[in-house]
Amino acid sequence: MPLAKCTARVELHFNEIPNFDHHTRAYEILHQEMEGIGFIKHILTDGVTYQLPSAEYITEKNTPNLDAVLREVFEACNRTVNSFRTATRQTISFEILLSGLNDWRTHALTIAD
Repeated sequence: MPLAKCTARVELHFNEIPNFDHHTRAYEILHQEMEGIGFIKHILTDGVTYQLPSAEYITEKNTPNLDAVLREVFEACNRTVNSFRTATRQTISFEILLSGLNDWRTHALTIAD
């Protein structure tokens, strides 16, 4: 199976104005879900590890195409929405942008801890 390199940007949209704790908790759930399907939040370039911007993830997967990866991300987002709704009784929605890539360029990323 070919190796698919891709980035995903996931934005959560809160139907109510969230307090800081709820906002933070929703993204913590999302980060755990994305990590669970093989996405990470940093890149290594020129021997330095950089933190990706907020809500941005990257992965390399053995998959036939980006549609399969999109389905995984969509399911991770749905699990996030359901967990958040169970914990807070608030609803959220999400947007996903998935991009395939063979190379990347960066500007002004923060060096990861």
